[in-house]
Amino acid sequence: MTLNSLDLKGFYDSDIDSLLMDFYLPALAESLTYRRIAGYFSSNSLAISAKGLLKFINNGGKIKLIANVVLSEDDQDTIKRAILQKEKEILSEIETMEDAVKKGHLMILSWLLKHERLEIKIAKVNKGIEHKKKGILQDFDGNIVSFSGSDNETVNGWLHNHEDFHVFCSWIAGDFERHLKPDIESFEKLWNNETNKVQVYPVSEAFKNGFIENAPQNAEEFQTLSNEMYQRLLEEHLKTSNAHSLSVTNKKKLYHFQSLAIEEFKSNNYRHFFEMATGTGKTFTAVHALKELVENVPTSFTVILVPLIDLQEQWVNELKYAGFSDIQLIGGPKSPSDWSYIFDQNLLDYIEGEVHHIIYVAVYDSFFLKLAAKMKKIEHLFIIVDEAHNLSVSQLEKMPTNAMYRLGLSATPEKHDELETKNIMGFFLSEYQMSFKYTIEDAIKAGFLSRYYYYPVFTFLDNDEFSKYVYYCKQLAVIQSEDPVDHEKLKAVLRDRSLIVKKAKDKTVKLKKMISSSDYNFSNSVVYCGQGKSDDTEEKLIDVVTKSFGNTNYIVSTYTSNTKNRHVILEKFKDGFYDVLVAIKCFDEGIDVPQLDKIYIMSSDSLTRQTVQRRGRVLRVCKETGKQFAHIYDMIVLPPLECGDSNSALTLIQNEMQRVNEYNRLAENSLQNFTYISEFISNTYYLDFSICSTEKEIEDDIDEYCG
Repeated sequence: MTLNSLDLKGFYDSDIDSLLMDFYLPALAESLTYRRIAGYFSSNSLAISAKGLLKFINNGGKIKLIANVVLSEDDQDTIKRAILQKEKEILSEIETMEDAVKKGHLMILSWLLKHERLEIKIAKVNKGIEHKKKGILQDFDGNIVSFSGSDNETVNGWLHNHEDFHVFCSWIAGDFERHLKPDIESFEKLWNNETNKVQVYPVSEAFKNGFIENAPQNAEEFQTLSNEMYQRLLEEHLKTSNAHSLSVTNKKKLYHFQSLAIEEFKSNNYRHFFEMATGTGKTFTAVHALKELVENVPTSFTVILVPLIDLQEQWVNELKYAGFSDIQLIGGPKSPSDWSYIFDQNLLDYIEGEVHHIIYVAVYDSFFLKLAAKMKKIEHLFIIVDEAHNLSVSQLEKMPTNAMYRLGLSATPEKHDELETKNIMGFFLSEYQMSFKYTIEDAIKAGFLSRYYYYPVFTFLDNDEFSKYVYYCKQLAVIQSEDPVDHEKLKAVLRDRSLIVKKAKDKTVKLKKMISSSDYNFSNSVVYCGQGKSDDTEEKLIDVVTKSFGNTNYIVSTYTSNTKNRHVILEKFKDGFYDVLVAIKCFDEGIDVPQLDKIYIMSSDSLTRQTVQRRGRVLRVCKETGKQFAHIYDMIVLPPLECGDSNSALTLIQNEMQRVNEYNRLAENSLQNFTYISEFISNTYYLDFSICSTEKEIEDDIDEYCG
């Protein structure tokens, strides 16, 4: 993209516009040079000038920055002494600064100064002269944008200062001659100290050296800081726009099926289980179910359980949008270290009637380790469990049975063990009560999820891989014939055999061909790969896949539970900075990215749940991008073209076809796929496809069974 591809307005006002999201981030992201006349020479003004620089920095961008000092004196020595004194004040402010966001942005500038990508000059302005803020941006193609207006920078509100400014664009008729050309000439004259009323001075070497001392030590530290500041900016943006967000959200109506779910929840004494397809608003519906309860019962102590930290953040945002405040956290990086003391104080206030409604959002592990035992005597306790299928047997045993109100959420609650499924559902539902169901078929038909195309991509085991697969098949047959069956041994063999399929070498070969082919577009996509290391190179599979994009124009990042600042990575993916995310399983649950329109699947579990969740992840409707269809590319592992063991070949094909059938049954091109796959299987392996596509109980849900 370039500056002229952005939909920029002619005037921005922070009272009604999100300047960060609507102007600074998108405009700077497309720019290569940034000339800026800031406010007065202060740490505050410098920090403001660093807003939204992340992608600009990654572009290799350079900044020329002019800041102002106001003096009535014209004596050169006096002016220089005043500037030196101001420099010392700024360095002292930075050293003792407690505002982490403000200091972080100053550290970003210090890194740019250290690497000669930032120049700073000081303009001495006489009292009574208003020096307007001005910025000039230029992209790779020479497109230019300027913005100018008055500053209102306050020390306490450096991030939230009121701004309004006009914007002029070189590609709009009349703008260049009337506005941009004078702006550029004016800046260059000022920069070169060629004006009559303003004198410009370079900052001292002492200031440069002192400022650079705050810079990150290396590129890795800088990237970490940049990502953190990006995330903090977004969080600050969320806080300041909360009132606006609430008004927008309040206009967002519950769909009929969501209202029906809440009505059933209410009529069942505030107990239910929402079995709703991924992407149909389970969280949104549950939050409104909570609102219904809070509005109708005098007191409630709510604990929302989530399996992942990412989900904890999403719940907090949804709750805030719905008007809830003072939300407490247990688990995750934002959970307070003195959580136990805070919890005891909150509980005491609740018992004594000082507060009537309390909300906690807790990560599973932290809840069961730290909090579950404290739940037993709380009255009017409301337990909400997101992704309830993740509850283990031991966790279910620790669930507070005194919870008066209960709500479970899952798109796919069925587990391998029917008794486990029954026990999970039984915790939330009364006898003879059925869960509320809204299926993926319902959602696609009603237009709540996108329609999609499914593309099977054939890959093949080599002879060595297939020989190992046959060996494990025979091992399984022996183990299953024993009485009693050694289940631990069975699990180990099943796991070893499944790894052969997940790590098949031909997948990487096929991926590289797809990347280099004009038939495939990886922009705005997630690539799911296998876990573990390559048998050939001992390199992690996720690194092998990521490096496959090395000589392309795609910007790629890994996205796993170990990825640093993955919230920032996700936001940058949503904003279009990253083209591709390479994931293993971390993207399966709870990640809300409506813009995503393509997934490439290189590795899958045999769990139907994973298939359903991955499909739901890419089917979310996105009005902003006008997404009409989603696209699912699935690498199917087949035996070598000439294989000697037809039984093992049939087993492999049957196992793969379980996933294929689920993806294909609702696809727009399902009939074409069925014809294509059945003919290939029949002609290549001389097998009846009707048998190949029959589900096998023996291997159903191997991954859950092995877990």
